[in-house]
Amino acid sequence: MARRSYPPAGADHPLLRLNPHECVPFLDVLFAEGGREARLAALPSPRPYEELLRDPAENVRRLARFVGAPFSEAEEEAGVVRGIVELCSLESLRNMEVNRTGLMDGLGFPRKALFRKGVAGDWANHMTPEMARRMDEVVADKFRGTGLTFH
Repeated sequence: MARRSYPPAGADHPLLRLNPHECVPFLDVLFAEGGREARLAALPSPRPYEELLRDPAENVRRLARFVGAPFSEAEEEAGVVRGIVELCSLESLRNMEVNRTGLMDGLGFPRKALFRKGVAGDWANHMTPEMARRMDEVVADKFRGTGLTFH
């Protein structure tokens, strides 16, 4: 989604009518299509959730620079970064009607199931150690050969 086409405060922003997973393809699908696996090597290693929570605005800026669309001084002054952080906050996404009702297309589970507390470490309240170990294996398998590391 291009921020210039869909300003974060815009009434027609896609996140107001689509679940985030319907707006952005999963990485493995995105990079598996058309032989773009090599682009994954340029991605920084996944960051711990705690790090993302410490400074979401700076992480939005880093992501924008990575995809080649850094924020202009005018966008910074207009509060575009702040607007994106607010629009994409767990609290905002959780409260959107599109994410509170209905089922995930093709998956058959409630959209609201994608939004829990948004607290670092909360996974331990929902997964057994065996489930966590298995999830680590699945993620490591997905990252294999991409140049990304998982820790």
